[in-house]
Amino acid sequence: MHIGLFLYGDLNLPTGGFLYDRMVVQGLQRRGHRVTVLHWPWRGYLAGLVEGLLGLPARYLARARLDVLVEDELAHPSLALRRPRVPFPRVALVHLLRSPAEPSRLWRGLYRRVEQAYLRGVDAAIYVSHYNRRLARHYLGVHKPWAVAYPGGDHLGPPLSPEDVLARSREPGPLRVLFLGQLIPRKGLHVLLQALRHLPRGAWRLTVAGGALGRSPYPRQMRDLARRLGFTNTQVIWLGHVGQGQVRSLLREHHVLAVPSRMEGYALVYLEALAHGLPVIGARRSGARELIRPGENGFLVPPEAPQAVAQALEQLLDRTRLARMSLDALATFQRHPRWADAVQVFDDFLTALVRG
Repeated sequence: MHIGLFLYGDLNLPTGGFLYDRMVVQGLQRRGHRVTVLHWPWRGYLAGLVEGLLGLPARYLARARLDVLVEDELAHPSLALRRPRVPFPRVALVHLLRSPAEPSRLWRGLYRRVEQAYLRGVDAAIYVSHYNRRLARHYLGVHKPWAVAYPGGDHLGPPLSPEDVLARSREPGPLRVLFLGQLIPRKGLHVLLQALRHLPRGAWRLTVAGGALGRSPYPRQMRDLARRLGFTNTQVIWLGHVGQGQVRSLLREHHVLAVPSRMEGYALVYLEALAHGLPVIGARRSGARELIRPGENGFLVPPEAPQAVAQALEQLLDRTRLARMSLDALATFQRHPRWADAVQVFDDFLTALVRG
């Protein structure tokens, strides 16, 4: 089967969504399928709508010779207003729906209409979580053939052993908190920094790993916020972008992952943390509701709620509780599907679609 994958930008960009796409592409190739990645430049949302209205991406895709096309839903602005006229099925891969996460009512209305138009124009959809599927159905009114392919977390190698997790939780010193992700407002680093001011200064240490795509002022704003809150460079450590090898080391070294996003489709980083026995403080509005059991292997907090994040961190200062939740986090990962399972879902679903 010849499968196309249409997306914005470079497949090697350091985000969870692109990692998901890479793992699926590699898995399908190992199964003997031919996969062609069709890149399209990301020029911004409104520019994407304009070039879509002009039919530029549609004409580009009309030249493809495929059995089936998978489209990363994040590229939907370029495909929503002029549907490609192609002889093969089109399948949306839905990582994160943009409209429900948008705080501005004006922009939320625009995003919702465009996402509705796009998803109603494809033949089927693959979601990274049932949460995303329910949003598409009930929030956008989209009823299409679907499948859910959860991401795996086994790309970073074998998980830690329970013995290692217990030993780490008993180490003396401050609670080692990790923020791992893009430095964009939706990920909630500002919420985490505001939460930490409610905890005793010597009780915690935060490592911030990740950067911004493009020229966003948000990273500089976060450093300024940390200074205004009186945090020193030994209390908040700024690493910038990190590679996969360093990600694994960071997850091995820390006690808890805190990424209190406004919203997530699933958040692969939550699963990576569980594989290393880290309780997760994550987004209540996310697919993590299918993964995190509050009070057992982590906490789910509402958007823009520093006090809720502070209360969760305060509970983890108790090392007995930290040890118990860390073991539960590891056990959750061990029960979770692997990347091979996600690839199997893609293979079965796309094959059935092509055969009609």
